Amino acid sequence: MYKHEVTELPKILPFVYGDIQVIEGDGVSVGSVKQWNYVLEGKPHCVKEKVTEMDDEKRRITHDLFEGEVMNVYKKFAVTLHVKPKKGDIEGNLVKWSVEYEKLNEDSPTPLSYLDVLDKITRDLNAHLCQ
Repeated sequence: MYKHEVTELPKILPFVYGDIQVIEGDGVSVGSVKQWNYVLEGKPHCVKEKVTEMDDEKRRITHDLFEGEVMNVYKKFAVTLHVKPKKGDIEGNLVKWSVEYEKLNEDSPTPLSYLDVLDKITRDLNAHLCQ
């Protein structure tokens, strides 16, 4: 979903995503730029991000955020999604989100609200895909 059908996410997860647009590139290749309109803590936000890593073999994609409200709080903010098949005879995948950030200043909060929303996205997307 986060690779080939990312612009469909607002239909599946409207509580988070208002709109996702590919601004540059194909949306999945390294260097592609997308604009995400989303809701965090009940407030609308907008961010632009660039795909900086796309590894099909490792099933990993990294987005570096570079414009939007999040950059008012952090100097650097990157999100990596890594999907690994479960081991053994168990069907399904394990999803790991990593957030790398650098605070703009000492008053900048730890991005716990982003971690919370990534957890909710994972759970709700799992429920949708298992229907």
